[in-house]
Amino acid sequence: MEIAIEELFISQLKKCRVAFQQKFRRIYKKLKVVDEPTEVKNIFASPHNKNFHKLHMEESGIGLMLKNKKCYILCFLYNQYFE
Repeated sequence: MEIAIEELFISQLKKCRVAFQQKFRRIYKKLKVVDEPTEVKNIFASPHNKNFHKLHMEESGIGLMLKNKKCYILCFLYNQYFE
């Protein structure tokens, strides 16, 4: 699967612990080799919008949007490291 990461998400991820960033990198690598995001553990499709998915990591939520067979990693919906 082709992945695009939004600049907003990158700036948000930089505020997280290094261990959290490494955990995200492992999930990112898995996303690159699957056909559907829901094939990766802890990624769930939205019941309201078939193109929107949510990744749960620890106590954080990350929004994903599918568009034209490409997965966009949008931003944190909730991040336990933000003050």
